Amino acid sequence: ASCDAASVVRGRVRYWSPLAEDQGRRMLVDVPRLEFLVPVTADDLADTVDVLIDNVFAHTPEGIGFRVSLQPARSGEEPIATGVTLIIEDDGPGIVETRPRLRTGSTGLGLDIARRTANGCGGSLEIGPTGRVGSNGIGTRVQLNLPLIARL
Repeated sequence: ASCDAASVVRGRVRYWSPLAEDQGRRMLVDVPRLEFLVPVTADDLADTVDVLIDNVFAHTPEGIGFRVSLQPARSGEEPIATGVTLIIEDDGPGIVETRPRLRTGSTGLGLDIARRTANGCGGSLEIGPTGRVGSNGIGTRVQLNLPLIARL
């Protein structure tokens, strides 16, 4: 199983763009016109991207902007890319540590789906603050790391 991660991410961004516009959310997109062949089916990657973007809509107020970027990733001193990194960052209040059963309107399954997709192909999922403090809070950064089948 494999797909071009860049093509899938661009397609999912196009899907979510009308909702972002309707809600007054500034969506910045940085997906290069390169092929990133990853060991995940297109459907599984699309579901994962949807979960991660949906979390922005579900857990931040309307009008809060976000960024989607996909970049090659290098391991150590490797001169060529060995993986690809999808980063979705929002300008919202940030993640509040609560037990899943206490979070209104959330089961927490979305991030579990994303984590299983990443781990299933040798990748990883990282979640934390953006590191930027703004008027809306500290924001949330979700980073999906996937290995490449073909190196760049």
